[in-house]
Amino acid sequence: MLIPEVYTISLAIILGYLIGSIPTAYIAVRIIKRKDIREIDVGNVGAAAVIRQTGKIPGLIVAFIDIAKGSAVILIANALGLAEIWILCSGFAALLGHCYPVYIGFRGGQGASTVIGIFLVLTPYITLIILGLLLIALAIIRRIFPSICIISISLPLLIYFMNGSLLLLIFSILIMVFMISRNYKGIVKEIRMLHNYIKTKLKKSSANTNS
Repeated sequence: MLIPEVYTISLAIILGYLIGSIPTAYIAVRIIKRKDIREIDVGNVGAAAVIRQTGKIPGLIVAFIDIAKGSAVILIANALGLAEIWILCSGFAALLGHCYPVYIGFRGGQGASTVIGIFLVLTPYITLIILGLLLIALAIIRRIFPSICIISISLPLLIYFMNGSLLLLIFSILIMVFMISRNYKGIVKEIRMLHNYIKTKLKKSSANTNS
């Protein structure tokens, strides 16, 4: 590997982390409510918390910017002419930046929007399918986090059957493992809440049938 190429790879990865670290949710809540989002709501620096604290429009803007962060990093790495593996490493650096942002003491978000942005450039058709499935799951479950958890399982499967890139398949699995390990407690909590929600619905349905 040539020295100039090492510099280019390093530049892409560092830029990826720094762009990913831009704490859009933190900035939005600071501007609108003059509060630290990490100290209110559930402490998550993400779009869902912004929606709960400030409303849908600011939250959707934050989600859009977080998606754009992931997409921008991949586009920059592509523009630098890097090999696929280094493009993927740059994307992972963006995710690390979002989850552990240097600008606000390494306390960030869950990374879902940034992951969407990354894959929107890497494999747009599959990502659009995932987003469609997510909307369906959201309409049924009515909770964003468990919907994302359920639908994200289909990402590696769709890449395997529709894309064919072994590197991208491995990358998608690593992303899933990282997201699950980082959000394990939240996932367990949401599964319990979903279980109780379904249980309550079944009881109501049974009571209505009997009456």
